[in-house]
Amino acid sequence: MSAFSLFAQKLEAEDGDAYSAKTASSISGFSGKGYVDFLPGGSSFVKITFKTKKSSNYAFKLTYSADSEKPSAVKVEIDDKYLVTQKLQASDSFTNNFLLNTALLEKGQHTVKVTGYRGKWSFDSIEVIEADDQLI
Repeated sequence: MSAFSLFAQKLEAEDGDAYSAKTASSISGFSGKGYVDFLPGGSSFVKITFKTKKSSNYAFKLTYSADSEKPSAVKVEIDDKYLVTQKLQASDSFTNNFLLNTALLEKGQHTVKVTGYRGKWSFDSIEVIEADDQLI
C-alpha cells in the first residue's frame, strides 16, 4: 500500500491573498507564475482557498526557499485551526519542502493560511494530498 492516494492538488502561493508580503519571480526553480516573499520581522501571511472532493484526512507539503542569515519559521493553519509551526532550513532555491501534519477535512471549501515569522523566506506552493491510514 502506498503512503498516499492519487488525489493531490498544488496551491500556488502567488494565487492566494498576500498580506504584508509581495509576489516575486527572481529566484529560479519556482513552480507556477512566481512565489511570495515574506519580509523579515513581520507577520506576513498568505491565505489560499481550495476545495476537497470528499471528507478525508489530508497532508500538506510546503515548498519554499529561505535566507541563511536569519532563521525563519512558518505557521500553518487550516480553516483558522492551528496545524503546525516549523523552523525552515536555509536554501537558495526552491529545493526545500517538508510534509506537514495531517488534518481531517470535510468535503467542500477550505482555507490554508501560511504565516511567516522572523527571517526572510519565499513561499512557492503547498500541496494538499489525500492521506491514507499509513500517515495517520
